[in-house]
Amino acid sequence: MEKNELLLEKLSKDIEAQRSALSHVIGLIINLSNAVNDGFAEVNQRLAILEGKQGMQGVNTQLTDIKTELGKIQKAYPYEELFANMQSISKGDA
Repeated sequence: MEKNELLLEKLSKDIEAQRSALSHVIGLIINLSNAVNDGFAEVNQRLAILEGKQGMQGVNTQLTDIKTELGKIQKAYPYEELFANMQSISKGDA
């Protein structure tokens, strides 16, 4: 009986050690999952800010305004023609 009792005690200790190790692993997985969720929440929050009027929408509006103004300038001042003339002058073709 002593051998059986010793074996049972050893098995109980082994099982308890494995339970403790698994508990730690599960705790780490839960912490990792929470950290990933928090990270995604922060990224989503930052993206939401960028999508707002002061974010990318505002930037896109400003870029559209700039493009419109550049179009007006290009119509008023034919830069391509001026550039071609300057190249001709610098090459001595004028």
